[in-house]
Amino acid sequence: MTEELRDRLVKGRLSLPLAYFLAIGAIVQVNVSCAAQNADDVIKELQFNGETMSDYHTLGSRRMGVMINRITGQKLSQWATNPVGPTRTDFTWGDPNNWPSAPGKPISVEEWSIKSNCAGGRTFVWLDAYRNDYADSSVRNRFKIGTTRAEIRVGGGPWTDITDGGCGVEGQPYALHDVTTNPYGLRVWGNIYQVDGVTVGRRFFWQETISYVPNANNSCWTKDPDRVRPAIKQEEAWWDSTNGWKPGSGSMGVNGEPDGAQVTYGRWQMVGKGAGEGWNLSLRGSSANQFCLQYQGTW
Repeated sequence: MTEELRDRLVKGRLSLPLAYFLAIGAIVQVNVSCAAQNADDVIKELQFNGETMSDYHTLGSRRMGVMINRITGQKLSQWATNPVGPTRTDFTWGDPNNWPSAPGKPISVEEWSIKSNCAGGRTFVWLDAYRNDYADSSVRNRFKIGTTRAEIRVGGGPWTDITDGGCGVEGQPYALHDVTTNPYGLRVWGNIYQVDGVTVGRRFFWQETISYVPNANNSCWTKDPDRVRPAIKQEEAWWDSTNGWKPGSGSMGVNGEPDGAQVTYGRWQMVGKGAGEGWNLSLRGSSANQFCLQYQGTW
């Protein structure tokens, strides 16, 4: 395993590495043309199956999971969910061999929440902030997120603006909370702030496609015989104002930010129902970068 890979899996989480969030950037407004559609009408095209993303991401539950390399069996990353309120869950990522972090190193935490009456009147999973906590210390360096633009589409349809969808622009929409059986996409332009909560540390662009997989096999699973279960597949691309595209790629606008065109995904993962993150995971498409969830338990 390369140092880059460990850094991305252990320090940074699957969505975006926390190491990216610390440089000073500038706010740049993005102008993107999209079809003049109503978010209510777009979201009504989706078919919901009665499940929620909490069933998959184990939101609201105290769970932990260990991910391994599918080829070598080497432990690569560990995660834990910790409810801190009726609608908020902290997500910790760390090294399974030095859980949750090596001595003196920050503990990577994400603040997830469930927000109601967002775009289309639907409930969304929201990503509010990232933190660097320290063991045996009250120090918590919090990097809040701010959305400057958010859009949704169904299948390969046109993008529709949901920035003013009712849940504000603090944090960012991450997924519809109710599970759909047809695919949809989300993309967000935004800022990640420094610890002072005022200074922009990094501008970012993130895009995903979410699709439902009724029977996803995980050959690494050892907790019980249920290796085939429903899963949510997430394909992602990420850009920030210091490191550029990592992972994925796309075209750039005249303002120096992605314009949302020609986006190519650079990684995907499946979230297993009742099991959690990393049921299956692929980085850069290489067989050496195929990972899966070996075990999940309570803590």
